[in-house]
Amino acid sequence: MAVDAAARDEARLWESVLWDTWLRALGEGEFALPWRAPVERPDLQGLVDLVGVVADHPVGIDRHGGFHPYPADGRTDGSGFCPVPEELGVVLRRVHEALPDRDLVVAATGAATDDDDWRDELLTATVDQVELAVADGVPVTGLFHDSLVDGYEWTRGLDAPRGPAVCLLRRLERCRPSRTSSTALATTAGPVSSSPSRSASTAGRSAGISSSTSTA
Repeated sequence: MAVDAAARDEARLWESVLWDTWLRALGEGEFALPWRAPVERPDLQGLVDLVGVVADHPVGIDRHGGFHPYPADGRTDGSGFCPVPEELGVVLRRVHEALPDRDLVVAATGAATDDDDWRDELLTATVDQVELAVADGVPVTGLFHDSLVDGYEWTRGLDAPRGPAVCLLRRLERCRPSRTSSTALATTAGPVSSSPSRSASTAGRSAGISSSTSTA
């Protein structure tokens, strides 16, 4: 099926915003947005030696710049998008290609679902992608699951559960692991941390660290 030219242009625009801004800043010392002239920022080049990557899902973009699940026939989670663990491998390799001298960490990745069997499959596949990237020479130093407990999820509010542990916050009880995926992740990956807060992963995503974009 032919890709709509306007949708392709919108995808390229978002790719420039979500990728080129920070990759060029960290790699070349130049900050640029599609609608303004580049700004020389040599202080940003080499500023960090550990780059955090947030990757939840790919995004389809229509001719009006609207976001949609991708692939169109994929299974969506509570966020309304389709978790695709293979995309994490693509993202890690792309960042490593652009910033070959920096170590990487998966700063946040996860899925919003009540189906713990599916979450288990996604987490296992996610760890597999990290291990494959490491085997290919990508210097990934760690992985943070987003998040340990359910929280507030963008426009979905409290209706998109992300955490492999259940916490009875209203009763001020201690969190108790009650989903098998949390145990499976620890068994598969060894010592794996959960992101300390949703705000940390949100900050990373707004800075342009996200999965690849596709036209839809």
